[in-house]
Order: sequence, then structure tokens, then C-alpha cells
Amino acid sequence: MSTTDPTEEARAALWRDQQANRVAFKSNLWLELQAPPEPRQQVLEDWSPIVLANLEAQNPTDPEEDP
Repeated sequence: MSTTDPTEEARAALWRDQQANRVAFKSNLWLELQAPPEPRQQVLEDWSPIVLANLEAQNPTDPEEDP
């Protein structure tokens, strides 16, 4: 039969609490640092003609094959 040391149990409980607090802090920090999706989508829509023009310039479409 093994007996557990009360101080060792208290240290283990403290360590578990600290780990849970660390995970919660990091999760909240990442969520707060994320930008909302709406401005990003607007920027992508604004730049899409330029991106498509660059793609077309890199790989031009043959007018005979263009529907």
C-alpha cells in the first residue's frame, strides 16, 4: 500500500492548475490577436483583378481555346 505525501499532492494540483491556466491564456491570446474575416475578404476582392491579370500573364490563354 503506497501512501501519498500531502505536499506532493498539493504540488501536483498546483502544477495541473498552472498548466490549465497557461493553455487558457494562450488560447485567449490567439483568439484576441486574430483579425475579423470581413476586412481580409474585402482586400482579397479588391486585389483579385490584379492577381488574375498576373496569373494570365504568367500562363497566357490561347485565344483559340478561350470559350
